[in-house]
Amino acid sequence: MNLKEKKVLVIGGTSGIGEAVAKLAHEHGAEVILTGRNGENANRIAKTIGLSVIGTQLDVDNDLEVKTVFGAIDTLDHIYIAAGSTKLGPLTDG
Repeated sequence: MNLKEKKVLVIGGTSGIGEAVAKLAHEHGAEVILTGRNGENANRIAKTIGLSVIGTQLDVDNDLEVKTVFGAIDTLDHIYIAAGSTKLGPLTDG
């Protein structure tokens, strides 16, 4: 897989499968934007992966953060979504 000169956004890249995808994309030459709900954690993980990896905060439940992150990206070749969201509450008839 050749990702040289490609930009990859990994949403939910601070652990598990998302972190593994960010590492793999970096190993194959991509510039990686790694996101997570905790921006400090995203930055820390990005620095451990490599120089062409950027870490930033993104909570997919926060519309302003989503608009800010996507608004700051000039070009994008691939998106990998490994983030999820759960809202617990009572089930009701709908």
